[in-house]
Amino acid sequence: MNGASYTQENPLRIVDFGSGKSYLTFAVYYFLTELKKIPVYITGLDLKEDVIKNCDSLAKKLGCKNLEFKIGNIADYSSEKNPDIIITLHACDTATDFALDYAVKHNAKAILSVPCCQHEINSQLEKQKNQIRKSVRFN
Repeated sequence: MNGASYTQENPLRIVDFGSGKSYLTFAVYYFLTELKKIPVYITGLDLKEDVIKNCDSLAKKLGCKNLEFKIGNIADYSSEKNPDIIITLHACDTATDFALDYAVKHNAKAILSVPCCQHEINSQLEKQKNQIRKSVRFN
């Protein structure tokens, strides 16, 4: 990926799955557009409507062009254009799996992912704990 190959008509396309409050999304936007002067189109996607509305409002207030926020589930996400980069920072539970699947199926050039496994692990630990309790008799 060469920054010089991207134009306003053909920007670097990034999707931040599970963007949450979008600290990373805004930082990536600033880094690429202001510091590296690379035209981008970034989409932040999250399930939380109030958070997405706040992010969208902030992006408009700051005059961020080509930065959008959508409410939605990663498993149901679709776009007319394939992303160049997929970002997932602690997307909860199986959200990272859906993000990686999307990235591969849509030929993303790069995947930046830090998975969140705590919910999955916690549910597995809870199941194990319940099985142990059932098998142990306390006198």
